[in-house]
Amino acid sequence: MHDTAFSEMLRQFINISASYEESRQLRESLVTRQADALLCIFEPEDRLLAASAMAQLDPSQADLVLPVLIEGLKSQNSTDRTSAAIVCWHLGPVASSAVPALVDVLNNDDDDVDNEIPRHRALLALKAIGPAAVCSVPALVEILHGVGPDTSPLKISDAMDSAAALGGIGPSADAGLPALWECLNLDGAGNEFIRWLRLEASEAIWRISNVTDSALSIATEMLLGDEEWFLRYHAANLLGKLGPVAEPAIMHLQRSLTDEDENVRSAVGMALAAITQNY
Repeated sequence: MHDTAFSEMLRQFINISASYEESRQLRESLVTRQADALLCIFEPEDRLLAASAMAQLDPSQADLVLPVLIEGLKSQNSTDRTSAAIVCWHLGPVASSAVPALVDVLNNDDDDVDNEIPRHRALLALKAIGPAAVCSVPALVEILHGVGPDTSPLKISDAMDSAAALGGIGPSADAGLPALWECLNLDGAGNEFIRWLRLEASEAIWRISNVTDSALSIATEMLLGDEEWFLRYHAANLLGKLGPVAEPAIMHLQRSLTDEDENVRSAVGMALAAITQNY
């Protein structure tokens, strides 16, 4: 039997728009229903919503709900693919069995525009899954190949997410290093998306190889001279992630405490705190 009210509650919960009271009601509803029955709901969309809500409320249910999430990733409906990828992102490493289906989302180019959001969410999920997503490395590397100043912003955005996913996988993603270095060496003059990609690539190289020179150099360069506030902001964030290794950038960060943008100033302050925490 189709329960419209329950379906709507699930949908609101998955969209992280439910009030505390709605979330409480959902938890109570899930407790009073058998999990197996929820996952046998006839309507595929409601079954996916139920599995997603269960996974977020109780990650220990991952083994039970992952088959439904994988089913959602294989759906022809882009909303279903998006919802399933978001929950895999929330689950992180325990969603490792969904990696092949997430890779299929990346390779789904039947309707490139329609797959834009699911692909973005799938890339975030692969990053969150981390080392257990190592089998996705070839697909991630393929996205990085051929990116250049004339590439569309959408494709460059995919490349940024792919670089971040490779960094999330870590040392076992070393097969992606050549492609990341290619991105790092791109000329970003006049193209803020390429400059952002270079920053993401430098962080990924650090996370995979533990080599910090490029990340420190590019982040410092962008912090001091980039005209786009959001790139100065992300540069400051990266310096903070590097921690004490970024000590050579302290003087430059201190200069940036007077940056014209409030967001940049805040990021600079946090970076300085992270770098000098052991002083």
